[in-house]
Amino acid sequence: MQHLVVPKLPTVLHDQAAVELPGYDLWLAYVDNVHVIPGVIELESRTNALLWWPLIELTNSGVPLDVSYEQERPLSSVLQNDYVLQEDLSPLLSCHSDGADIVDKERPLLCLKLTFFEEETCIGVSWHHALGLSTISLYQCKLPEFPSFTFKKHDFPPPSDEIATRYHDKIRHLHDPYPSAELGAAFFEANAGVQNLQWRFSGEELRRLRVMVSESGYQALSTQDCLTAYIVTVFNLVQEKPIRIVTNVCNYRGVSAPFIEENVAGNAFSNAITDRLPVDIAGIASAIHMSIIRTRDAQYLKNYLSVAGDRMLNQANLGKVFLFPPHDDVIVGNSNAW
Repeated sequence: MQHLVVPKLPTVLHDQAAVELPGYDLWLAYVDNVHVIPGVIELESRTNALLWWPLIELTNSGVPLDVSYEQERPLSSVLQNDYVLQEDLSPLLSCHSDGADIVDKERPLLCLKLTFFEEETCIGVSWHHALGLSTISLYQCKLPEFPSFTFKKHDFPPPSDEIATRYHDKIRHLHDPYPSAELGAAFFEANAGVQNLQWRFSGEELRRLRVMVSESGYQALSTQDCLTAYIVTVFNLVQEKPIRIVTNVCNYRGVSAPFIEENVAGNAFSNAITDRLPVDIAGIASAIHMSIIRTRDAQYLKNYLSVAGDRMLNQANLGKVFLFPPHDDVIVGNSNAW
């Protein structure tokens, strides 16, 4: 059963009826998440929380909320295992992850599905990158720690030729635009033969790994720095062509700069690209760490967003979207997936 949840006025955007997106926010893609919580949540409370969010003019529709009752079977009949990443979550999601129709205002930016099992509730969320964290901020009617969200983001002027040239290699993921109608075929061709490999680390194993790598003199390394470096090192032992570059997706919400809103709802991220990697695990972890620190510099970030935004806007105006093809010597880290 599907409900269409429309905004309750005034929304958190007050009198705003539309949101302008800068070029660097034109990711025509959805992110799928499924949150599993114990017990059965109250449907009315969940719906009431959604009412306060505005109807963004980009969608021409309310938020579709699908409700399914599966109380005759356990959740384990749907999930393949207890890993964070699942092979197929489509039974628990409302809409498919295809952002191409967003350009023509035919698709909502947010789709939700509640699936009630006997002792658990699954909240399936398919959200567009432009929404970012706003989709979860009112979960269970809990207010955020900072003031009401804003969807406003800074729109940078086009970069100079000198800056565009200097940052060309920092936007490798934007080098391969395709017409939206051709993206699916190009994606499957680029990823032919790719297999899913899942590793599990205990908290104690991660602690020992960080201690071991940090003992080499790099005391400021994070657990994520060390974990990514370990994965690169393992791959380099078995690959014919070693990994020489790591790209990380990094949050810049906490960077102090006049063009960053602390309470922005949409994703606030950039790509951190390492210099050519050394061969030892400590050196790799340090290179990863320094690439992330570099993205925290306000001037660097301003230039990066200007170049990336200009590139993305130009290609969007041409009706093209971006393919992120795999490269043998590059590994990409994004939260819990490489």
